[in-house]
Amino acid sequence: MTNRLNEYLKERPLLGGIVVLGILLIGVFAWAKIVQLHRPFTEIIVDPGLWLAFLIMAPVLYVSYVATAKYTR
Repeated sequence: MTNRLNEYLKERPLLGGIVVLGILLIGVFAWAKIVQLHRPFTEIIVDPGLWLAFLIMAPVLYVSYVATAKYTR
């Protein structure tokens, strides 16, 4: 299953980049919740610092994924 999904996303690098950003966002939320156990999850989601960090990392990761996927195709 994983190999088929990987091959499918390699053929569609723009969609694969969006999947990578989704995985990054889930990871950022999980990390923020682990680090700040006392804060409710809804408060973590609306934290502007978290979104700023995501907005800084997202374009770099998206472009690098798309470029790598197109190069290795």
